[in-house]
Amino acid sequence: MRKILTRHPKGVKYRKILEHFDLYPIIFEGRGEVVSFPPIINAELTRVTEKTEDIFIDVTGTEPIVFKALNIVVSSLAERGGEIYSVRIDRGSKEARIVSPDLSYEEIDIELSEFRSLIGEDLTPFDIIESLRKMRYDADRGKEDKVLVKIPPYRVDILHPWDIIEDVAIGYGYENIRPEFPKTLTMGSPHEMEVFSSKIREVMIGLCFFEVITFTLTNEEKEFDWMRRINGNKEEIVTVNNPISKEHTMMRRTILPNLIELLSFNKHRDLPQRIFEIGDVILNGKTTESLAAVSIHSDAEFSEVRSYIDALFREMKMEAKIKNSTDPAFLEGRSGDIYVNKRKIGVFGELHPDVVWNFELEYPIVAMEINLASLE
Repeated sequence: MRKILTRHPKGVKYRKILEHFDLYPIIFEGRGEVVSFPPIINAELTRVTEKTEDIFIDVTGTEPIVFKALNIVVSSLAERGGEIYSVRIDRGSKEARIVSPDLSYEEIDIELSEFRSLIGEDLTPFDIIESLRKMRYDADRGKEDKVLVKIPPYRVDILHPWDIIEDVAIGYGYENIRPEFPKTLTMGSPHEMEVFSSKIREVMIGLCFFEVITFTLTNEEKEFDWMRRINGNKEEIVTVNNPISKEHTMMRRTILPNLIELLSFNKHRDLPQRIFEIGDVILNGKTTESLAAVSIHSDAEFSEVRSYIDALFREMKMEAKIKNSTDPAFLEGRSGDIYVNKRKIGVFGELHPDVVWNFELEYPIVAMEINLASLE
């Protein structure tokens, strides 16, 4: 079992759950053969095939939510004609004994007035109970002016009585709820940053760029290694706990890697390709707005991207100063830092050939990225 934790890919990935324990859990079947080494790996003995008729479901984890996950699995199988058998787990004493799965209903009393207040309809107890039964709850009249609701064991999404009231509204039918004008009238207006971003979009589209939207999640390899940038401030990175993919382990600090990756996905398309994005990035623990743009074709060079910078600031009626850049993602001498009011707000230039090659591209690329929050 120690070899599994140090050599097998799944063992290496999940060994942090068990590495502080002296003993490891293991499940045997009646003849002494191994069924599972939870929560790491199952045995070949338990492989499910088209001929499998009986399934032993082993759900493991470090949080009580695993019991809810088990309820979802067994309820889904029962709905398809399966028969559920329980398992008794002895834990040293009779009081600590567990019978699993526990498919008992959770009961909750909800005031009639709360249904009526949130939905906005004078619903009768009959209306509420019928709506709940449509949504696969069991319900009955409770004490006084209350409805007794029984929550199915597989409904792990019910965190508050309002979740149940929402299901009542669905069961009753949104089309049957009479719309009302709010008693307080307010006038909405767009956010200043959105107004500013819209102007930027118009300029970029006028420069023959297509707008795209990419994921705000990325990974350190793409964000730093492929861009030839050094990750000098690890404490500033916002990482994702328990990421489901190695592609999405952190919040992006810059948009450019995403755009270059998008170019690599479209190598089969004709050139030139010019794309831009206005989106969120995380800098120093705060969300801010950035503009990034890339252009790829055989003749892409510094003067092209410099003309985009000049046109952008001219159309926005702003003045910017350009200084030599030392950003390793760009070619030295063919890149520049953008300053407004003596404050650096962006960078542009020809991407370094190593960056182009890291993304498996073959043509020169010019790019720019500007922090829009600094321009407001």
